Amino acid sequence: SSGINAEYGQENDIGKVSLDVNIYLVLILLQVLSSCFAGVYTEFILKTLGRDTPVMVQNVFLYLDSIFCNLVLLTYNGQVFTFLSYQNLQPVLSFKVIYIIVNQTCIGIVVSLFLRYLNSILKSFASALEIVFTAVLAMVFFGVPIGFNTIISICLI
Repeated sequence: SSGINAEYGQENDIGKVSLDVNIYLVLILLQVLSSCFAGVYTEFILKTLGRDTPVMVQNVFLYLDSIFCNLVLLTYNGQVFTFLSYQNLQPVLSFKVIYIIVNQTCIGIVVSLFLRYLNSILKSFASALEIVFTAVLAMVFFGVPIGFNTIISICLI
């Protein structure tokens, strides 16, 4: 593999530690650091510069930004006009999909209120509870099984 390969330990394989750093690990680290920086910077902006802006106005800007980014992506892929066809909209108009859209919209509004009024520690607890409730509700409404992997993933987060 490409990257840095460093091995430490004795001559035999017992106690040998291998560290293989490649481009994928560096990109994952960059993504994690960017996410952390974005979270801290967003909290800074919301609690200092955006203190006087109403929460729902901030939500409108966030949703418009999301719509804009999706339109840019659709334009880049050459699908900006095909996504509104009846054939592509038909699966979206089912009850379950509309329920997911409404649910995620409500979660977005609640998260914006958390960002506005809670500190980082309380937001971490709220995010953990959100993940647990999402798994349980997915099992109840959609029949998604909660397996050992799901439990381990929830515990890790």
